[in-house]
Parts: sequence; structure tokens; C-alpha cells
Amino acid sequence: MAIIVTRRRTNCQAASASAWLSPGRWPTDPPVILADEPTGSLDSVSTAQVFGILRDLVALRGKTVVAVTHDLNLASQMHRQIHIVDGHLQRDDRVTPAFHP
Repeated sequence: MAIIVTRRRTNCQAASASAWLSPGRWPTDPPVILADEPTGSLDSVSTAQVFGILRDLVALRGKTVVAVTHDLNLASQMHRQIHIVDGHLQRDDRVTPAFHP
């Protein structure tokens, strides 16, 4: 089972995003978290908070986070970057992220 995190069309406040991403709110303990544009409508402070939560889920709880994003800054902080253009795989890079958990 995986938790799918999707953004709503309205702006999301950091507090509500943090509450939603809090593992204590989940009914199970999924090994994989799918995040569809997790920072799509957030300001820079809220983006940093949400990414911090996702990063901690990986570093501290051993989760795998699969995030789909157009945010190149967010992508640069991931261990693996898969670039898809027009439905075709362009690159599959394993990188050293900008952070070190």
C-alpha cells in the first residue's frame, strides 16, 4: 500500500501540508510514498517545509518517496532523477543529492 500525496487546485498552507504529511495521520505504515507535485502551489517557505518532511521520511524512517515535479530545485535534491519528455524516457540519473541525510 502507498500513500498518494496530491495537491489541490487551491493554495495549501504549510501547516496543513505538514499535518497531511505527518506519518501519524496514516492508517498504515507504507514503504513507498507517491507525491504528485508535492510543492506545486506552495511558497518557498512551505516548499522547504514539505521537502524537509519528505527528506526525513527517507532518512529517518526508511521510506521511498517517488515525487513527480516540474520544480528543478526539488528534483536536484533527489537521489535519482528520471526525466520524461513527451512520454519518452530521456535520462535516468543516479545523483548525489544537494542534501546529505
